[in-house]
Amino acid sequence: MNLSSAIGAVAGLVIYSVVVWLVLRGRLNVRFSGLWLMVGLLVAVLAVAPELLTRLSRFLGFSIPSNFLFFIAVVFLSLLSLQVSMSITSLDKKVQRLAEEIAILRERDPGVDGDGSSP
Repeated sequence: MNLSSAIGAVAGLVIYSVVVWLVLRGRLNVRFSGLWLMVGLLVAVLAVAPELLTRLSRFLGFSIPSNFLFFIAVVFLSLLSLQVSMSITSLDKKVQRLAEEIAILRERDPGVDGDGSSP
C-alpha cells in the first residue's frame, strides 16, 4: 500500500467516524447519515483497492476513472439535494400545521400571546 492509498483509507475512516460521532451527539440526523456513511466507506474501499475503480469505470464505459468519480460525485450531490428538499418539504408542512393550530387557539382565546402565555 502506497502513501496515497493510506491517506485515502484514513480519510475514508475519518469521514465514517465523524459521521457516527455527529449522529451520536445529535448534531446530524440519522436520515442524512446514510449517504455520508456510504461516502466514507467508498473512499476507504477505493483507496485500498484503486484497481476496483479502474475496472468499474471501464466496465461502465468511462474512459478515465476520474470521470467516473465526478459522475459518482454528481449522483451523490443530487441524492443529497433530493433528501434535503424532502426534509424541507416535510418541515414546511409541519410549520404550516403549527401556524394553523396557533391561529385556531388564538381564535378561541384572544388573550393568548404567540408564545402561549397570557398577558
